[in-house]
Amino acid sequence: MSKTWIGDGRRAVMKAINWLNSARGRPAAAASFLLNSVPKAGTNLLSKAISLLPGVQPRHVSFLPEDVRRQQPPVDGDPLVMVGVGADAWLSLAAVETFLRSTLLAQAAAPTPYARGHIPFSPELSALLRRLGLRSVLILRDPRDTALSHVTYVMTNPAHRLHAHYQGLPEAERLGATLRGIPAAAPGEPFLLGIGERYRLFLPWLQDANTCITRFEALVGPRGGGSEAAQIAELTAIVRHLGIPCDEATLRRVAGDLFGGTRNFRQGASGAWRQAFDAEHKQLCKAIAGDILIALGYEADDAW
Repeated sequence: MSKTWIGDGRRAVMKAINWLNSARGRPAAAASFLLNSVPKAGTNLLSKAISLLPGVQPRHVSFLPEDVRRQQPPVDGDPLVMVGVGADAWLSLAAVETFLRSTLLAQAAAPTPYARGHIPFSPELSALLRRLGLRSVLILRDPRDTALSHVTYVMTNPAHRLHAHYQGLPEAERLGATLRGIPAAAPGEPFLLGIGERYRLFLPWLQDANTCITRFEALVGPRGGGSEAAQIAELTAIVRHLGIPCDEATLRRVAGDLFGGTRNFRQGASGAWRQAFDAEHKQLCKAIAGDILIALGYEADDAW
């Protein structure tokens, strides 16, 4: 696996410490923001890191399609944007704006509220976030580990819309179905986008200047197969992007408390796919998402 996105650990942590020391004494004020993720790519890990920071509300605002619909009815004739990866993901841009204004911007300045969702890129939504002054953080993960985490999540959650479907599949085929995607049995029935399709919806955020990109493998720290230096550097990049003042001692405490202890947090280990993928899974993943693995730096080529 390529490590170019982690960088040199010693230099990264020293740079982080220098910036954190300069943050001491600043007033605790930050604008509201959005946490974004490909489903099962580290949503709870990122959210826990943010909730442990000073001056931030401990609970997030859920930014899922049903949350917007519950508060804001559709606006006829308004442009539609995706606020999720399911059949119900398309919502009017005006309804999304009203939802964000009422849940994030209408609240008191402290503690800072933040929203959490699985938001594919669209130029309209990117422009809306900038206009509202809402920065975002997108967490990414090796798509192979994301697929493996998805299988476990569905199998351990009887209420999941695909739980019965997965139960009817042989164990090895559950992972294959997650990689390929699952078509709807009939109009209105649940479906699942393939792992390549899901990631392609989010990749344009990497070019969005208003978005900070973080990686599960760096944020998870030494207990999840990463390093302390990379974890501190990742946390520093996040708080700097969001404008959250945080000194060195606080950030090290956050790092120490980050691993585990959240709902749906599995083993939290990077590279678990190596024990789960057989030769067929590997070939399938190369065909479906090999270019994404290379583009994100998880592989240098298809010889894995």
